[in-house]
Amino acid sequence: MIKQALAALLTITLGFALAGESLAAETSVAPKMYNGFPNRPPERSVVRPPEMPAVSPTADQIEASKVIGADIKNANDTTIAKITDVIIDRRLGTAAVAVIAPAAGAKPFDKGKKSAVAWTSLQFEPRPLPHFATKLDQKALDASTALVERAKTGDSYFDVKRDLLGKSVVGPNGDQLGHVQNVVLNFTTGRVVALVISTGGFINMGGAHNHAVAWDAAKPQPGQNGGAVRVAVTKAQVDGAPVMATMAPAPIGPPPNQNAEIRHDATGNISGSKIPATQDRR
Repeated sequence: MIKQALAALLTITLGFALAGESLAAETSVAPKMYNGFPNRPPERSVVRPPEMPAVSPTADQIEASKVIGADIKNANDTTIAKITDVIIDRRLGTAAVAVIAPAAGAKPFDKGKKSAVAWTSLQFEPRPLPHFATKLDQKALDASTALVERAKTGDSYFDVKRDLLGKSVVGPNGDQLGHVQNVVLNFTTGRVVALVISTGGFINMGGAHNHAVAWDAAKPQPGQNGGAVRVAVTKAQVDGAPVMATMAPAPIGPPPNQNAEIRHDATGNISGSKIPATQDRR
């Protein structure tokens, strides 16, 4: 009887252990982003259970869709170009170059060809409006066209607009997982943080969730002939990953008889002893 009881207990314990390992495997795909509070609302068009976790870019992260279209200013604070695309080094998991086009009224430097600047030559500036700054001079911009072709040579790179955004996503077993809604990266180092996969429903009509999956866990691979992006995560892992939030949580008031400073930092993010800095506070 005792042996049977011990065997049953061991079976239950092993079951819990395996369940814990399974849960850990399912949640290990969450990227290192700001996770706010459990009741933080996700994007406005999505209805979700309150227990579903949500994340947003931290103060040093930015979505690729916000990089594309951003201005580049020179040392004189003059807008000289716009970012039209981002090219990611798949091996390193970092943004390699930003494809650029001359800004309206700026001196042309691409002579009809696509130009690019190394990501490391750009510095993000949040004010007065979010933009990037560079110390590159006209001579450097004139010579930048070669960067585009070098970056696109071979299969070691992702062209964000061509190879990722809007592409269908399939899992290891060929399961349809959704489509690429965005890519999140660190604007200082260029390190890619997350692949955002939209699943289910219809865009802007409810039922869709934009899940942020850690880039290193997703291990995205380009599809053949412009086909679906292949990832190393399962449907269950994607569905269990946190959803992207576009609204910052409401500030939590200080306990009675305790002063807590809640302020906005240089980028306009909420910060202080109660609210960690976030990317935006729309």
